[in-house]
Amino acid sequence: MKNNFLFLNNNNQVEFIKILKTIDSDFFSYNFSKETFNMFRKYLDIKDEISFILFVDDIPAGVFLGSMRGKRGYISSMIVIKEFRGRGLGRLILQKGLSLFKEKHCSEVELEVLQDNLCAINLYKSQGFTISNDILNYKNEKNSFFVDNFFDYKVEQANTFTFQPLYRMFCKEKRIWFKNLKSLVSLLDDYAKQLYLLKKDNQILGFAIISREYNVLRFYDIFLKNKYLQTFPIFLSLLLKNEKIVNLRGFYKNDEICNIIEQNGFFCDMKQFEMVKTC
Repeated sequence: MKNNFLFLNNNNQVEFIKILKTIDSDFFSYNFSKETFNMFRKYLDIKDEISFILFVDDIPAGVFLGSMRGKRGYISSMIVIKEFRGRGLGRLILQKGLSLFKEKHCSEVELEVLQDNLCAINLYKSQGFTISNDILNYKNEKNSFFVDNFFDYKVEQANTFTFQPLYRMFCKEKRIWFKNLKSLVSLLDDYAKQLYLLKKDNQILGFAIISREYNVLRFYDIFLKNKYLQTFPIFLSLLLKNEKIVNLRGFYKNDEICNIIEQNGFFCDMKQFEMVKTC
């Protein structure tokens, strides 16, 4: 069995994308173009030198996409094709990726994994990862949060240039990877995403990054000052148009806002672990 690696670079993006589509057609869909991939790379801060495809006897068998922010490394995606599972290739890919992070002098490496993916969790634990937090994603299909009395609250779409000072004002203690400032600024480069402010008497109480997709209102991030957490249903109601489904992603289990979310009729439709390894 001959193993070799194809590392991502600017000259092989088209080939890389074609192979990604054969590895996971659901995640890397048919419309996953070079432009989409570049946005994906920018949003996740994918690094060429720590992103690769594993070939076994010249057949694509798995992929590893790594990113770095400062001295912290992130495993953005790691996949082994179904036909190649059970051969120890997941361990091989992970060890290769970790060695690349070590060469880059990362102080720690983080990842997210579905809580019911026990095989992956056990693999990560065997390589020194420990669970650092629970990440919850919520869904509401009945608009049970809706209120029609907005008092003096209003929403206002904001220019993305205002985002960085907003982030620093609201999110100094936030550590979750996709709430990273650079990632969110990149996310807002996608014109399908919009930044909205919740205001009262010209005071900014919170902000949200959203997109509207068919009948879904999707929140990529939402922040409210602690003393205004109870305005959560007002904020959502002001943003809601004709959407039937509202998705909220990426909350730590111990975030104060989780109780507010659940009290307003949201159910948790996906649970993940954040796992971390010290290098």
